Amino acid sequence: MSNQLPPGFVLDTPASGNGPAAASSGGGLPPGFVLDAPDAPDVGAAFDQFEGQQPAPEMEAGMARASRRARGEGGGIGMNAAAGLNEALYGTIGAVVDLPIGAVNLATRGVNALTGADIPQIEASSARSLGRVAERYLGVPDPANVDAVSAGEKVARGFGQGAGYMVAPELAVRGAAQAAGRAVNPYLEALVGSSRSPGDFVANTVIGGASGAGASAAGQAAPEPLRPIAEMTGGLIGGGLAAAGASAPSLARAGAGAGREYLAPLSEAGRERLAATALRDAATDPMAARETLATPSELVPGSRPTTFQQTGDMGLGALERTLETSNPIPFQQRRADQNTARVGAMQSLQTTGSPEAVVNVLRQNLAEIERVTGEVLDTATATARERTAGLGGAGTPEGYGATIRQQLDSARGAAKTRERELWGLVDPDGTLALDVAAIRDEARSIVQRMPMSAKPVAGEESGILNVAAGYKSVMPFQEVTALRSRVSDALREELSTNGQSQVYRRLSQLRGAIENALEGAVAGKVAQEAEAVASGAMREEDGLASRLTGWRDAWQREQASRGATALGSGPDAGGRAGGVPGSRRGTRPLGGGFPDAEGNPGVPGLTPNVDPGAYERLRAASAATKARAQTYDSGAVGDVLARSGSQGPFKTPTAVVPERFFRRGAMGAENMRALKEASNSPETMAAIRDYAISSLRKMAEGADGTLNPSKVAIWRTAHKDALRALPEIDGMLKGPVQAAEAVARLSVERKQRLDAFRADAIGRLIDAAPEDVSRKLGAVFSTQSPVQTMRRLAAETANNPEAREGLRKGLADWLTQRFLSNTEVAASGQTGMRSDQFQTFMRQNEAALRIVFEEPEVKMLKALAADLQRANRSITATKLPGRSNTAQDIIAAAQRDNAPRSWASLIIAPAANFGAGTAATGSMSAGLGMALGAEIVGRMRRAGLQQVDEILTDAILNPGRAAMLLQKAPPKPTERDISSFAARYRRAAFASTISAIDDGQQERQPLNLTVGRSSRAEGN
Repeated sequence: MSNQLPPGFVLDTPASGNGPAAASSGGGLPPGFVLDAPDAPDVGAAFDQFEGQQPAPEMEAGMARASRRARGEGGGIGMNAAAGLNEALYGTIGAVVDLPIGAVNLATRGVNALTGADIPQIEASSARSLGRVAERYLGVPDPANVDAVSAGEKVARGFGQGAGYMVAPELAVRGAAQAAGRAVNPYLEALVGSSRSPGDFVANTVIGGASGAGASAAGQAAPEPLRPIAEMTGGLIGGGLAAAGASAPSLARAGAGAGREYLAPLSEAGRERLAATALRDAATDPMAARETLATPSELVPGSRPTTFQQTGDMGLGALERTLETSNPIPFQQRRADQNTARVGAMQSLQTTGSPEAVVNVLRQNLAEIERVTGEVLDTATATARERTAGLGGAGTPEGYGATIRQQLDSARGAAKTRERELWGLVDPDGTLALDVAAIRDEARSIVQRMPMSAKPVAGEESGILNVAAGYKSVMPFQEVTALRSRVSDALREELSTNGQSQVYRRLSQLRGAIENALEGAVAGKVAQEAEAVASGAMREEDGLASRLTGWRDAWQREQASRGATALGSGPDAGGRAGGVPGSRRGTRPLGGGFPDAEGNPGVPGLTPNVDPGAYERLRAASAATKARAQTYDSGAVGDVLARSGSQGPFKTPTAVVPERFFRRGAMGAENMRALKEASNSPETMAAIRDYAISSLRKMAEGADGTLNPSKVAIWRTAHKDALRALPEIDGMLKGPVQAAEAVARLSVERKQRLDAFRADAIGRLIDAAPEDVSRKLGAVFSTQSPVQTMRRLAAETANNPEAREGLRKGLADWLTQRFLSNTEVAASGQTGMRSDQFQTFMRQNEAALRIVFEEPEVKMLKALAADLQRANRSITATKLPGRSNTAQDIIAAAQRDNAPRSWASLIIAPAANFGAGTAATGSMSAGLGMALGAEIVGRMRRAGLQQVDEILTDAILNPGRAAMLLQKAPPKPTERDISSFAARYRRAAFASTISAIDDGQQERQPLNLTVGRSSRAEGN
């Protein structure tokens, strides 16, 4: 076939799609032809050799384009931009058919390049057909007939294609959805994009155009083997830059510098820039971190914080943890330096003084308290002792009892004398007679009521009952009183001999009948006259009751005026009983001269003859008898005066007599009242009062001769009823009790002062050995009230500079011992501080420390706590809580470590570079060179990145350098910028990919002609 070619034409190898001819096939020649030497052919002369054959219109158009290309003329920038846009539109419309074919062809080309096979391509011509149809029927130039010769035309052509592929799929998808009456699928919308406004549409168009222009420009700049990769990369970069520019200026700048950043590790400035960017990207809030780093922040001199410790930025904390995991030595050294500075600061808190001086001054102060309070207490005790002795009560119970009983017995004897005289005045001449039927009847009834089995009456009882039973209805008054006396004597005898026996009971009944007869003689008369007064027959003042009252009062007045001795002296000088009205005394013998009375044999004519005067005398005598019996023969007085027999010894011991009256409980008031009624003489009351004081002193007086106020109160409570009869005792006790209370109060106060001085840490310090003083001073902070205890220590040492200095020294030593652990920090030779314990201590005890240490010293201690807390950020802030952090550290280190690589990376990465180079160039030597170059550049870059890590490590350890790097770093894009950029970049990538597939579809593999001079033509 080569023999039929016209002069100047040669046949290229049709099977090769990768040679120079193929690379020029898009220039405008007829399908199947390529221009080999564009500066050589004479197209017209060449076709003249085809023996006059008429070329087809397509051939003519192709040859015309070839001629223009030979002259260096293209279709122009505008036409190429429009042609590129139309190609994208036609490609989008024909994508339903062409895209699958193009995808298959791309895969086939890749296989052919890697294996050397010759798998034929499938022709995809839908877009080309649409171009020819549009040119023929619409007059729109077919993109295939528009040449892109110059670099500008090629870039314009790429711009049109990118812009078209950016918006055409979106318009096509939206149009199809509207035609179908359905909403666009969200996933498909995310792929092809969705312009929300005209501005979005324009921006998307520009982004797509920039992507196409970038691909064209990169393809022209790259060497032939790298042209496909360059076009793809240039498209992505161009689209990315445009998307960043449309999204935010910061992203535009970032995109523009992407390539520059890749090579940055190879230069010092680039490494500084990468470190600054990495620091900025790691920081959670770069702006706040930069502001914090602007101010130096050494809380403790010499304890330099890391950048994370100073800023507290969690992102920088994560970066610090990653760098420390990869290279722990400088971070461990920093911790050692910080700890050394802290320990040195604490040890400088107080360097002079002796803690033992505190113990010495405390002992001196305690001795002084003991001396002063002891003197005061001794003086008060002497005063109280004197006042207690002045109370009296020094006698014995026997002495008090003898006095009281003697006074009572004398008073009883006087009462008996008065009683006998009163009875003698009732019937002085022996002429009174009484109605004694009741006495007689009671005597007879007593005998009749006795059971047959009872012991019969005998002795004196029998005689008394026989006499009484033999009474007539009326008997002389003297007989009745004689019987009464006889019965009383018999009762005392029986009681003392046999107690309250049946004899005693029967005689008591008879005694009651006698008393009733005597009382009835008066009461009956009074009752009769009361009825008369009530009926008006008698005036009240004329009645016996009124007269008796008058006579009684007069008699009592007379007795009072004459004195008690008159009652015991018998008849007065005139021979009459003093003051008893109606009394008379005759010379007739007792019992004689009774008139006879009917029915009374032996007492002829005897009738009751008790006149008003006799009634009054009888009543007075009876009352005296009752009063005497009640006062002296019953109760406590009766017990004290009771004898064994009529003249025997007293039944109650003398020593017991006082306590029968002054006793505990309610009976004390009753017995004291009885005593005062029986004998209210000064001797009696003095004796019982002195006995009361004696009982008080016996119960409440201490060994020191003072009263115990508490026991005095108990004694008063126990004898409160009896004390009502002795109110003067309260006044007597006031002085001694107050003095005793003063002693008790001073004693308690002294003990309290001594105990308070010894309380808590103070007491433990007084007895502390020299080596234990610091430890016991530190124990102050463990008490319930460390502030109060520390105030006391400060007060005790305030006037002694040596002790005050020793107090500060002891506390400083305790702080150092208490909060230094046993664990060495790094290899510094210095143990570390207990961080958490010291921080807690300062938070709880700052107030106590301020009492002893000055404000700058307390601030230093607080700074230590704050520095420990800040340094602890590096240990705990970025640690995963509740879990092991081994995996976290390993992953972080692996992400940062660019130096060591696995065997797989050492084999696979170069192999991949070699394969890519070979596929792109078709030459194994070129592929090997590309692999070696990539490996060299990669190693240089990794070495640079290692230095970047070193810069970052230094920046993390030195906040000043971190501040400088953050100042250099460009602003970090916002999330909105990134989101907008990502959306537009995805669309640009989509447009670039579609354009690449379309380019593959347009490639032809038919007959390829190389237009140029042949060797024969050159020879001609």
